[in-house]
Amino acid sequence: MIDVPRLRVLVLGPRRAGVPTAAGGAAAGLRAAGHVVVSAEEGDIRRGTGLLDRFSPHVVLAAPVLLLDSSTQEAVAHAGAALVGIQDEAVATTADSGYDLVLTSGIDDGDHTSLAPPPPRGLFRPPAVYPETALAPLPPLVTDADVLVVGDASDRPGWQRAAKLLGRSVRVRAAGPGWPVAGSGPVAGAALVQALRAVPLHVHLGPSRSVADSAAAGAFVVVPAGGAAQRLAEELLPRDGFVAFADQAELEKSVRDLLENVREVRARGRRNADHVLAHHRWQHNCVALLTELVRAADHGETDDRVLQALDNARAEALPPPLRVLAVGWYGTGNTGDELILESLRRSVEDDVPGGQLVVAAKDPVMVRTVHGVEAFDRLDRDEADEQVRRAAGVLVGGGGLWHDYTFAANDGVSGIFTGATASVGALAVLPLIAAVHGVPVHVVGVGAGPLDDPDARAVVRFVADHAASITVRDPESAALLTGIDRWRAAIDVAPDLVYALARGAAPLSRLPSQWAQRQVLGLNLRPWPGSRAFEAEVARVVADHVARGGAVAAVPLQAADAAVLRRVLSTARVGAEDAVVLDPVVDVDQVLVDLADCDGLVAQRLHACLLGHRSGVPVLGVAYDPKVRRHFDELGRGDHVLTLDQTDRLAGAVEDLLAERTLPEDVRRRVGELEVSARESLRRVLTGLGRQRPAEPVAPLRFRPAAAPGSVTVLGRDGAVVSGSTLAPDRQPATRLRTLTDGLRIQLAGPVVLAGDHVTWTTTLPGDPGHGRRIHVELTTDEGSRRAGQEQPSSPSTLWQLLLDERVVAEEEPGHWEGRITLVVALADSSAAVRVGVRTLVLEEATRLQEMAAVTIHQVRGERWDRAPSDPLRRRASVAPLVTSTSPATRVLT
Repeated sequence: MIDVPRLRVLVLGPRRAGVPTAAGGAAAGLRAAGHVVVSAEEGDIRRGTGLLDRFSPHVVLAAPVLLLDSSTQEAVAHAGAALVGIQDEAVATTADSGYDLVLTSGIDDGDHTSLAPPPPRGLFRPPAVYPETALAPLPPLVTDADVLVVGDASDRPGWQRAAKLLGRSVRVRAAGPGWPVAGSGPVAGAALVQALRAVPLHVHLGPSRSVADSAAAGAFVVVPAGGAAQRLAEELLPRDGFVAFADQAELEKSVRDLLENVREVRARGRRNADHVLAHHRWQHNCVALLTELVRAADHGETDDRVLQALDNARAEALPPPLRVLAVGWYGTGNTGDELILESLRRSVEDDVPGGQLVVAAKDPVMVRTVHGVEAFDRLDRDEADEQVRRAAGVLVGGGGLWHDYTFAANDGVSGIFTGATASVGALAVLPLIAAVHGVPVHVVGVGAGPLDDPDARAVVRFVADHAASITVRDPESAALLTGIDRWRAAIDVAPDLVYALARGAAPLSRLPSQWAQRQVLGLNLRPWPGSRAFEAEVARVVADHVARGGAVAAVPLQAADAAVLRRVLSTARVGAEDAVVLDPVVDVDQVLVDLADCDGLVAQRLHACLLGHRSGVPVLGVAYDPKVRRHFDELGRGDHVLTLDQTDRLAGAVEDLLAERTLPEDVRRRVGELEVSARESLRRVLTGLGRQRPAEPVAPLRFRPAAAPGSVTVLGRDGAVVSGSTLAPDRQPATRLRTLTDGLRIQLAGPVVLAGDHVTWTTTLPGDPGHGRRIHVELTTDEGSRRAGQEQPSSPSTLWQLLLDERVVAEEEPGHWEGRITLVVALADSSAAVRVGVRTLVLEEATRLQEMAAVTIHQVRGERWDRAPSDPLRRRASVAPLVTSTSPATRVLT
């Protein structure tokens, strides 16, 4: 048994939520296998090595392998990581020489005539099932087709001709473009899943990876004989899961023969689904790839670098990953916000066992390359939903996020739904998604105000009502929030998150060495409306300072700050020998060194003030926003703040500042206390998250447990739904279907429903010759739940019915089957397949939708049952009372 350690894996490749890609499938499979995964684009590494340096992957996986150029391969090798690839569609020919291992799981592009052979240092496995195809909880479309032709028939006249001829004898529909039959056209995502599930018999005229998707959808497959298509089916499917045809005549005969026993076709299709989900998911291909990598390294068949990476992984013994999602003003190039994010990253990794930060960012590429964490566009709602599902918690913050400066310009409340980019509405989207999925939300380190707009206050209150905890960075923010009408949430006050960012080794100074004997004035300004007069006065002060022999270090925290600072220095007519404008950096240690090299600092941005105090430098604050004054009041330095209109006091305040030379000891002590308090507050929130291991979402794949002999389970969402009338054979009333996380809810939809109308859910369980069978039908009756504890209505309009092979074996009026129950039917002989149905039948006309009862089918499970001699063959019924609200009642019908 080869032991594969838990690895940090960087997956490179294009990926979009809801759209199948090799990179997306590989990332989902690796996460399901328990590895720590970051998904990124190949260009992220070309922009710099920050992602490799910060994440320190043991393995880099490229999907597809053609993606990486030689410089990227060299960067991966320099980082000491193994480089592997998955080729999902076409064979790599020239780009795989730098790979340690390549897994080929696709088909030759060409004319789809052959399976893809593995390259040197490679292995082959059949195409993996995409998570979307295998697991999407969608009911099949209702169709009258007998056969579904699958694939892209564009520019393939042979395929088109075969489908047209087949359509003379059977009803044919298409899933893909280029077919001369109904429904032909591009199809993907949810529409593809529904199309594949609509028909149980699929014809593939070439070796396409969609053979796996057909099988995962529960279809029986027909392929051409003697070529790559048959070899692919043999690789993917059980022996009785497909048939091969030699020519058009044999194709048509095979299809006609199969359609004579549709029940058996459906049963074999379900076995196909069980087989591919048990053997051919992305998890299996990724596990095979990593297992082969470990085997090759252990046998000396790889570079020493690969063996060292795997040895490092074994030595680290990583705990299972726990993903924590952060949303804030990240990826904007603002050093203050990026330092907040860096504080969160370090705290999550240090304080949460297996903690992995994932960021909803304005610029995810910047966040990935600078911080080395997984990031996605926070405006991508599909990706946000997918990320929230697999998170242990969502962190909102920190920073001054709760204000109404940009609220009206971003569509107000409706901005939540219209794609607002910079407002409290924009930052409410992820908490809303988290509330839907039951993922805890923690607001951490935020500042509030101004909040004069009543709608903005309401949005903030809405987020707070759905938060498990709220921490703000100053008492004034807490007072503002608690003053909002109908505010209910508890609030804690803790220092700004940048206080929690621990210091590392001090880097080199970026100031000119010849300034060692000069008095250096630090300067930080930002763009702000109405600040030109203040900037002009700053220029005069700077000119006087330089004239007296001093120097100026301009320290921007954002690119826009640099333009303001250059304008001020230009106005002051200060040359490069007396002033320098440093580049903004997201490195707390570098910023602290830059500020510590100053003798005094005039700062407008809050985090420039905060970091100046952390570096021990006297700071004069420019209170363009109330948060700046709050910071100085927190340190007992309220007399060291000016507003933008106090230009007359600036020169004297700067002179006093430079004379002070260093922060008083009591202020230094207070800064140290705030650092400790900030770390402890954040640690309390994150420690709680560490105890809340998230439930696995649908997308990450799992192995199915082995089924007991003779057993079969059909989920509610996998059955077929039809409507009709027992009194009018041609009538087909409208229905309403709703897919739930654990079932399919069916209901007649009106507006007028007549006596005899019904909606029926059905599925077929295969036979088990020589044995009996117990059939468990688990369902919830909505009408029964609403009437629980009430008297039964005198004239019910609906019946629930349980059917076996179209025969009613049990029926009850609403209220008799209450809530979630399990009906059990015992069959003495189950040699033949049996069709199981659940029906809602209307007994009298109804014109109001709310009168119509609904039923949710969770699953139908068949298990082998050999009747003991004493078992009665007569029909009997018994009811077990509800024990708890979640324990189903059981009725046994024998």
